[in-house]
Amino acid sequence: MRAVDLAGDLVADRTTVGDFRHSDPAHVLGLLAGLVGEVRAALPDGARLAGMCLALPGLVDRVTGPLRLAPNLGWRDVDVVTLLSAHPQLDGLSVRLANEANLAARAEARTGAAGQSFLYVSGEVGIGAAIVLDGEVFAGRHGWSGELGHTVVDQQGPRCTCGARGCLEQYAGKDALLRAAGRDVEEPVDALLRAVAAGDERAARALRSAGDALGVALANFVNLVDVETIVLGGIYAPLAPWLTDAVVAQLRSRVLAPRGRTPASASPRAARTPP
Repeated sequence: MRAVDLAGDLVADRTTVGDFRHSDPAHVLGLLAGLVGEVRAALPDGARLAGMCLALPGLVDRVTGPLRLAPNLGWRDVDVVTLLSAHPQLDGLSVRLANEANLAARAEARTGAAGQSFLYVSGEVGIGAAIVLDGEVFAGRHGWSGELGHTVVDQQGPRCTCGARGCLEQYAGKDALLRAAGRDVEEPVDALLRAVAAGDERAARALRSAGDALGVALANFVNLVDVETIVLGGIYAPLAPWLTDAVVAQLRSRVLAPRGRTPASASPRAARTPP
């Protein structure tokens, strides 16, 4: 939880670490309300909060909710605003909701570094994405676009938390990466980075395999939507040096492009696709 001023500079922040998969929404939102109270108490004298926006990893209806579905949290049809508003720490505070990848993509669009049209990919346990076209997030008919993690890589693959089989997050999500590397899924991504740096070939294979799966899904997306740039965020930002070769190889072999036009080399931050 962080407070920023109108210039975007950080004023105060508080963090709590935990695994909130298949959790009780009321309990988790109570913890969040406590963080809001701590941040408000840390604000400089005379500062006034204009509002609050909560990033959620799932399908959000409108700016006040409800949260329709967050498979990895195990939440369905949760009235987040009502639950939060019951806590005195939020008195007088207007609360807005949005999908976390959409909010990250808006921030990326403001920097201008990725151009005006791109796909932002947010890697974590799940894999979210946001489509930005001409500087604006394309949310889709219901505001639910960008669920890249639930596109199918292998229809005979493992069961996903959403109920389907072979979803991308079962191959390239954080838990899938750590399992493939022979690590405990409770470990942070830093542990995977240390293993690769130490020459752990199983960890390196896990990253190459995840990059292949991610590249297949992204190639399908690019063939459908025709964006020029893919921005890797979330856990994919630090993992990009070990993912992007496999991702770009899949893009090169699968994305339709005029003769002689191929993807440029990917940086740790963004992988470019055919213009």
